[in-house]
Amino acid sequence: TMLIWCLIFSFVSSVQLELPNCFSINIAYDLGHSIASKSTTGPFDCQEWCQMVRRCSHFAFNYSTGMCFLRQGDRQEAKTGYVSGPKYCPSSGAVQQFRAKPMCKDNVCIEGGAEAYEGNVIVDGKPVCDDHWGLEDAAVVCRQLGFPGVVRSTVESSFGTVSAEYSMDKVRCYGNETSLNDCYHEKLDACYHNEGAGVVCATTSVGLLYSCFSEDEICLAGGNSPGSGNV
Repeated sequence: TMLIWCLIFSFVSSVQLELPNCFSINIAYDLGHSIASKSTTGPFDCQEWCQMVRRCSHFAFNYSTGMCFLRQGDRQEAKTGYVSGPKYCPSSGAVQQFRAKPMCKDNVCIEGGAEAYEGNVIVDGKPVCDDHWGLEDAAVVCRQLGFPGVVRSTVESSFGTVSAEYSMDKVRCYGNETSLNDCYHEKLDACYHNEGAGVVCATTSVGLLYSCFSEDEICLAGGNSPGSGNV
């Protein structure tokens, strides 16, 4: 047994210089949510498999068994013989894309989107979980950030994987609140990295016909056709 571990340690040490900086030696993400496991030829194949699985955020490869473990968390645990890393390395050309600067007001931000009007919702530096997240909640965020309206709400960390340490869960807004903090929400959560709530805010106000201001008049506005739109 000692000889086997010595060989593993020697092998892992020999490949350390060939691994990207985002890979961690003798670290396993075993405390995150388990997604799946299978045998792969090495950590690079393990990472590629993680990239094909939507719910995977991190991987851990065991050199002694050749097993690849997919995880939905980044809680580190020291384990000899493992090489672990994120779904994508920051320097990976395959995922390089322009990201707008975070849009913030008070303690609420949206970040990760290609444009300033979209992104995952961040409150007090932590993401918001997407449990019960809907258009009413997104509307409050967009209004709080100074946008004239909301296009849609997003779930499942649409603008990039977020931290598993959340600020809010099960948010329920009426839609007329001026701050997300005014909406009902829970502090405790059971959410993982791919459950971040997000928004796509409107950048222009929806124009209304003059007749829409008449008493008892019902109109549709903002739709792509005469038969669609907000009531």
